Amino acid sequence: GHWLLPSGADWLHGFHIALRKSYFVPVILCAFWFGRTTTYVVTLLITLNYVPYLLSRWQGHTAENLNQVGELLTAWALALLASELFRREKEALVKAASIHAGALVALVRALDVREHNTQRHSLRVQAYTLRLCDELNISSEQRSMIGRAALLHDIGKIGIPDSILLKRGPLSKQERIRMQDHAEIGASILESVPSTATESQIISCHHERFDGNGYPRGMKGEAIPIGARIFAVADVFDALTSRRPYRDAISIESALTQIVEGSGSHFDPIVVKAAERISPAEWKAIRDKVEGHRNCESSTTKLATDKG
Repeated sequence: GHWLLPSGADWLHGFHIALRKSYFVPVILCAFWFGRTTTYVVTLLITLNYVPYLLSRWQGHTAENLNQVGELLTAWALALLASELFRREKEALVKAASIHAGALVALVRALDVREHNTQRHSLRVQAYTLRLCDELNISSEQRSMIGRAALLHDIGKIGIPDSILLKRGPLSKQERIRMQDHAEIGASILESVPSTATESQIISCHHERFDGNGYPRGMKGEAIPIGARIFAVADVFDALTSRRPYRDAISIESALTQIVEGSGSHFDPIVVKAAERISPAEWKAIRDKVEGHRNCESSTTKLATDKG
């Protein structure tokens, strides 16, 4: 259009100016989406397209000639500045995300101070949950959110008294009711933080059952958020395959059998089918990987303490 349209009339001249300004749009979009290199390539292509037109219309009107050269220089200045600004913004967002992730882990570690093994349990549940998300083709954004919720699903236990949380024997009826409050306590802790508001909705119902016999609200079927339905399986699987003071761990195969038996009652059948498609060897590999990271972290902490 810039090449073919005549430019004699004032309104046509104005249209040409608008077309020249439109060259800035792909520069900005490339800077935002693709980064510096692609932005420079696109700006170069614009230059190669624009220069022949500029030379073909070069006349004795110095002001207009300088104006058109200025348009081209502006495109390059915009490419340089926009790509740099968007690069810095992305770095800031990555840094903020890293700080946010560290804060989440710190919350879990705060709970670990009170209840030994909780951090490893939460990390394992998160790893199992993410693998189930992959098996169910959950979108990347939703997968990340569900993973954060899985990591923090027991954070509400911070509000449970030690006499109940650390009790070795069976809980009384009143104590069980008090323990069940941890789901809503966890949600209330996180819902006040805008970045974890969605996760808080999942955490509040991670003890709901597919048949409606769970707590705290007795939600049923697909009314339960998909994230909660996924890590309900992961949570129980880890509980069954982990040693507790009052019982030994059972095998992965036996745990999967119990989960299959709970399909349609405790668990979403679709999630159970996904769990069945993951081999026992892979379940074990996921657990070993989490435990390996934990052992490395413990060794590093011990070394730092010894040096201190």
